[in-house]
Amino acid sequence: MDITGKVKFIGETETFDSGFSKRTIMLTDDSGTYPKNQGADFLKDNTSRLDNLSEGQVVTISVFDDSIGNGREGKGKYEGRWFPSFPTGYKVHVETDPAPEADAEEIPF
Repeated sequence: MDITGKVKFIGETETFDSGFSKRTIMLTDDSGTYPKNQGADFLKDNTSRLDNLSEGQVVTISVFDDSIGNGREGKGKYEGRWFPSFPTGYKVHVETDPAPEADAEEIPF
């Protein structure tokens, strides 16, 4: 599955005691009636795929279908609370704006 939108936020890489690392990106899709914010997590070695992106760029992110809607229940004092997670991203494609075409009928004055 792909998610397309304008980059709104790119988080710093979080590294945990176990050595696991993740990085979150948020996109805004303005194509509908109302803006829609969507996020994805890039894990382990894939966190570097977000290094060359900047806010405002339009990108398409490919995510694993089986990671959509995942979450877990808290443990200990957080038992009974649920912590949803974003889909896991594995590929980023930066969309390019097509070059504006010159209007042949326009006469400069």
